[in-house]
Amino acid sequence: MEIQKNNSYKLTITIPLNEACGETMEAAIEISGVHFNQIIPIETSIIHYLVDDMHWTKTEQSLIFANDKKYDKIGVVGLMDDGSTSNYEFWFDITECFNVKI
Repeated sequence: MEIQKNNSYKLTITIPLNEACGETMEAAIEISGVHFNQIIPIETSIIHYLVDDMHWTKTEQSLIFANDKKYDKIGVVGLMDDGSTSNYEFWFDITECFNVKI
């Protein structure tokens, strides 16, 4: 007999529609509806999309508690076509992910 598990959680991603999308704490990309242990692949997909499929490598990741919220700050270095590199920071508001039960 197979028992189905009913999860009423729904992944929600809110991306600010401005030039600083995810570049600062104030313009953080909000992720909710999934447990915090499941957000790394989601953040990776968002970064891949935002850097327009450029080759990149994660250089740092920090969990930051500020303003009664929880943020994931991810630093990446992108490899440009001419061989040079550029550094980027992406901020994710993952506060609601800490309230989701697995």
